[in-house]
Amino acid sequence: HSAMAYARYRQTNPDLRLAINISANAFESEDLPSYVRETFDEFKVPPEHIVFEITESLAIRRPANVERQVGLLREMGCKLALDDFGTGYSSLSYLQKLPFDYIKIDGAFVVDLLDNPVDQKLIRLIADIGREAGMTTIAEYVEDANALALLEELGVVMVQGYLVGRPESEPRMAASPVSLGSRRSRKQSKG
Repeated sequence: HSAMAYARYRQTNPDLRLAINISANAFESEDLPSYVRETFDEFKVPPEHIVFEITESLAIRRPANVERQVGLLREMGCKLALDDFGTGYSSLSYLQKLPFDYIKIDGAFVVDLLDNPVDQKLIRLIADIGREAGMTTIAEYVEDANALALLEELGVVMVQGYLVGRPESEPRMAASPVSLGSRRSRKQSKG
């Protein structure tokens, strides 16, 4: 039970953030937002510390249902991330319809990034659109320092992957994703 585990770890780290993947089954019911609210109240979970991740394929399959429930979750204070972005057919139109806080660029565009100019252009486009729409872009599957540097150059704001942190059974202070903003400020201060 994610909320129970989160409440336990929050006792020693009150600023801990948690990302939770929402499955397609969760949206089959109309009462997902009320279930989330009750659970958060029970375990004293601050909604603004929670990011719900929804895959692009799910958002496309049930647009009206997802849109309504996503709206209610955001009203509660939760953040929303669109996961696996770029693999579906209607990606750009869904950025207009669904109010996401984060866009997670699918790892398929990152794996061969250094050798693939098309992937580089796509990632720059997604990063530009995200910035204009007030969404934070996150690149997945970052495993190489050169790819990290290039993603920063292309305008990506955060990264996750084996280079910055592996999946853990227990939360850690330096958990992924990692912001590239601190790297930028360090570079600028070096002048």
